[in-house]
Amino acid sequence: MGRLIGLWVGLVVTFGDPALGRAIDPRSELCSRVSGRSSAWAYEAIYEHRDRPDVLFVGFNGVTGSWCEVGPGFAHAVDVAGRSIHLVEGELRYAAFPREDRLDAYWIEQHASPGVLLGEICRDPRLQAEVEVEDGGDVRVTVRMPLRNRQWKVRGLPEGLSAADTGLTLWVGASGRVHRMRYDGEEVREVRYEGSSVDRIPVARELDHGRWTLRSVRWIEPAQGGRYGIEAVREKVDEHARAVRARRSTAGPRVTELGVDPKGDRDALASARASGLIVDDPIAAWRWPLVGAGAAMVVVGVGAYLRARKG
Repeated sequence: MGRLIGLWVGLVVTFGDPALGRAIDPRSELCSRVSGRSSAWAYEAIYEHRDRPDVLFVGFNGVTGSWCEVGPGFAHAVDVAGRSIHLVEGELRYAAFPREDRLDAYWIEQHASPGVLLGEICRDPRLQAEVEVEDGGDVRVTVRMPLRNRQWKVRGLPEGLSAADTGLTLWVGASGRVHRMRYDGEEVREVRYEGSSVDRIPVARELDHGRWTLRSVRWIEPAQGGRYGIEAVREKVDEHARAVRARRSTAGPRVTELGVDPKGDRDALASARASGLIVDDPIAAWRWPLVGAGAAMVVVGVGAYLRARKG
């Protein structure tokens, strides 16, 4: 009997027992929760900016891993073959570098569907993360990435580029969904999901502290859509342009005024807009016409004054 009790105690110490407070391997706990999430879905979602007439399109295929993002001044995608596509000077091209070296589904993985990033953490051991099970039962995950780029975390920065890591912390509940997140230096934000997405691939209702609001989400058959070759991405770019024009037609004038060469610095401007570093001025388009109109009124007024003096 004593030997049996000793054996039972040894098993509890080795494997853990929920009733006695088991020892948990945090990464295994995280990945067990994430593996319970269904990825046999594909979706396309459209977000609208709160303060500007901008539109953001994101599409993700959980079966093939292909994805597409189109936003202010940028278009990125990875097709089913793993080839990267990006927009260069108004033309869509296959990237000259391998997928794993550069392009990153930033808006999908770190905003719209952060569960996709958790899947990458569990899939790729090179993506180092700090994982801890909190007393309340949440799994807290922190991954540190240069310029918030997962691929650069794994593969290293391009030659000649240096940047400090930024930490992204995600809180994962028992359901396997991320329900809170925070970048270093920012406040914690709650993540709430569109109702039809909860049991599929969760899609956030708001992005980036409420700056982007979900307008629509469409579920598509993974075998039929969401493959994102160049022609499909071109269609998304055209759809995005039409959506932006529609918003601008009802939102008033908008133009960017910056002390840079907009042609020579096109890529830098697109990147800055995408990250929110540049906020366009909705009054700028009217500024010089108003100045001209004011000057014209001054000229008319002076003329009338001189005529009155002579009369």
